[in-house]
Amino acid sequence: MSQNTQGREFSCTQFFYAQDRLVTQVEGRSTRTVLRARGLLLAQLRCDDNALQTVVLTMDAKDSVLVASVSGEAQSFAYPPYGSKQESADLPGLPGFNGETRDAVTGHYFLGLGYRLYNPVLMRFQSTDSLSPFGEGGLNGYAYVSGDPVNFSDPTGHMPTKGVLPAHMKRPHSLIVSPNSQKTLASRKPAMNRSISTASSSSLLSSPSPLSGGSPPLGERYSSPSSVFSNAFSEENQGWKLNKADVRKNLKVLTKVEQQKFDEFQNSIHNKGLPPWEAVLPLGDVDYKLYRKDLGIYQFRLNGGTRVHFEVEGKTVIIRQVGGHA
Repeated sequence: MSQNTQGREFSCTQFFYAQDRLVTQVEGRSTRTVLRARGLLLAQLRCDDNALQTVVLTMDAKDSVLVASVSGEAQSFAYPPYGSKQESADLPGLPGFNGETRDAVTGHYFLGLGYRLYNPVLMRFQSTDSLSPFGEGGLNGYAYVSGDPVNFSDPTGHMPTKGVLPAHMKRPHSLIVSPNSQKTLASRKPAMNRSISTASSSSLLSSPSPLSGGSPPLGERYSSPSSVFSNAFSEENQGWKLNKADVRKNLKVLTKVEQQKFDEFQNSIHNKGLPPWEAVLPLGDVDYKLYRKDLGIYQFRLNGGTRVHFEVEGKTVIIRQVGGHA
């Protein structure tokens, strides 16, 4: 992107993304790099003419930067609901509202890898959504998060996403495990059954899924090696849990590729304790989104029309349906 800075002089700004988030911004001899861990903002490294500056960041549940610390000196930030604020003269280019980087010239946020400009002053997008009016973008192609910026964000520029920081990351002391509790961790979480490839009752093995349209019984579905959950409960897994007790009546026969993706999603939550929005990252472009805001149902695609629908209760992911609409 080129910007007219002084008269006829132009400076070229380059943006580099990883997993749909901006990580590095290069403008002339200035470079800014954002450091993240498990999707959470940690710091920004700024290099100007070989002079390195490290800014330690503190954010809220929606990834908005609240405090920036440099050499022991802290600067605080506050945002109105739609994210309009003045750029810091001392710390330009910092991530701001919802962890997004604000353009220094226009004051707009580039969402969805630069796909759409969000104007926090007008509280709307500058251009219409390509998925509107009858797609996932909604009837109002210019509206931002359906008018609810307090509870939702829109990193893709297409649809609202509920921004909630995992509870085990909100409180640092919750990561501390006492010696007595370490001894009982394995007994607190028994090994789960196999993935949807294997049923737990003989009646399920002998009857096809109601959504499969006369497809083979569950026992004949493809099963990948990763579909068997580990019996050991990692001491580091104090995070999210998986519940699929009610999904078996809604099962669909999966292909090998679909099953592998679903297994990886399940194992990332069950064995690693990852939240669902991080568990889908290794799967590629799966169109992860809030499918039904009124019901709190989320969705991602395994392949084509094969989808996984689930709810979130606290730190538990409840699988509701695999395949088709919820």
